[in-house]
Amino acid sequence: RMPMVKYIDKITSQAGYTPEQTRRSVMFTLFFLFIDLLIVMSGVIAYQLGLVLLMIGFPLAPISMIVIKVVQRQKKLSQQFPDVLEAIVRTLYAGATVDVAMKMVEEDFPEPIAEEFGILNRHLSLGIPMREALREFQMRLRIPEVQYFVITLIIQRETGGRLADILGQLAGIIRRRVVFVQKMKVLTAETRFTSIFVGGVPLFYLLYKYFYDEESMRFFMNDPTGWTMFQVSVGMIIVGMLSIKFLMKTKF
Repeated sequence: RMPMVKYIDKITSQAGYTPEQTRRSVMFTLFFLFIDLLIVMSGVIAYQLGLVLLMIGFPLAPISMIVIKVVQRQKKLSQQFPDVLEAIVRTLYAGATVDVAMKMVEEDFPEPIAEEFGILNRHLSLGIPMREALREFQMRLRIPEVQYFVITLIIQRETGGRLADILGQLAGIIRRRVVFVQKMKVLTAETRFTSIFVGGVPLFYLLYKYFYDEESMRFFMNDPTGWTMFQVSVGMIIVGMLSIKFLMKTKF
């Protein structure tokens, strides 16, 4: 398949999409882009805010849904993974092997982590080497916790050592990381809300003026100088919001 198709499949698989759902989302996006192209070619649009919002919103709607589902699914996987590691450690201390422990995760844990470990177990049962199966597992989930887990298993397979003790220490580190991230969210909640409020109020005010007091917006919509000022102002607001969000993002 083409590289673009493989990339789309990789992204949508992180949202739990089936190939059929992926094709449907891509078709919707291409359809809306085609409609936008017809509108532009027909000369209907002439710097009208409503049509601009429709032109931007329709094509981005299916992609936005995919991105939101990816974020939600990865967040749920991150929340489940410390419990998974602790369950694997307990199983190893009970005398079972890693393969049995991962099978237990597939059977006893809820989705989506059970589904991902099920895919990993099927790959291993088909004879795929552990290293390759774990690397594919890591690339599919793309969360830091899984990366640490995969690296630990690969190193232990090559060098030896007490896997239960290593994974137990890793589970403790991940737990502390989760607690640290939650504390950071609490400490920065006021700043994040301020960035959303300061950036969102002007945008809502502009929409209100456009729909209920269009006369005052005529200069910004029809005059080239006003339209340029409008674009620069909105761009600066968005850049400011994104800058504050980036500064508040802490990795641990």
